[in-house]
Amino acid sequence: MSILSIRLERGQAIGKAQGEASILTDLIVKKIEQGIMPKQISEILEIDLATVEKIYNIAKEYGPNYNVAKISEIYRKSISI
Repeated sequence: MSILSIRLERGQAIGKAQGEASILTDLIVKKIEQGIMPKQISEILEIDLATVEKIYNIAKEYGPNYNVAKISEIYRKSISI
């Protein structure tokens, strides 16, 4: 496998992880806007509570006009994506 192939695969994996984090953040923020608490969000979305709480705590700093892109960016940095 060439270095170029390895870098391409790594870039694709990073892009996929970033996209998934953005979608997850968007879903959680929508639930926050509905007044749903982290434990319930975790159960509804079938996502581990620690992840929901991390995004929830970041999002609360940006409410009530949540900036999903900014929240997602901070979340991704916090998990090193």
